[in-house]
Amino acid sequence: MAADDLPHPHASLQAQATAVQNIKSMIPVTLDPKASNFTKWRDFLAIAVTQYALTDHLVPPIPPVDAEWLRLDSMFLPWLYGSIASDIADMVMAAGTTSFAVLTAITDLFRDNQQARVGYLGQKLSNITLEDKSITDFCLEQKSIADALADVNAPVTDNAMVWNTIKGLHDHYKDARNLAPLLTTCPSFLKFRNMLLLQELTEAEIVI
Repeated sequence: MAADDLPHPHASLQAQATAVQNIKSMIPVTLDPKASNFTKWRDFLAIAVTQYALTDHLVPPIPPVDAEWLRLDSMFLPWLYGSIASDIADMVMAAGTTSFAVLTAITDLFRDNQQARVGYLGQKLSNITLEDKSITDFCLEQKSIADALADVNAPVTDNAMVWNTIKGLHDHYKDARNLAPLLTTCPSFLKFRNMLLLQELTEAEIVI
């Protein structure tokens, strides 16, 4: 059998991809500039294309592009359009385009004015304080801004999130605030959040 006659090594997976009817089952978030969810959306997209062996559609196409590649790319485009807000789709849709070109346009939209956005969001994150918020709301607010920073290619390290949390606590949580830096291994952001939640819950039960 000639090499050209051999089936594509991922033909079975790609055939399954053509049967996907609802992209929301694979990409459960809708990309929206108001939601600061570009990184989350991009991660779900990467999982989907890896699952169905379509990663070559997220890089510049290597000519010559054959009819089968074009067919799969035309199948993948609705995945992109179906997982983004309509105003973003209006900006990036174009006749005769490729999935890579659309993804590049989407990325450019979210990375535009990157330096200014990094500065603004970094200052906003640094200024967050607990005040009268619950621990859950306090940590969610930080995580939301950290996600927005990741969207503009300026991810916040887990250790930096812990220190930012410590800085924003008031004296009511001074025990946890003073303990965390003394631990042999600094707790992760999620673990430190749980430490604070435990104190908040314990004190609430005492009051009751």
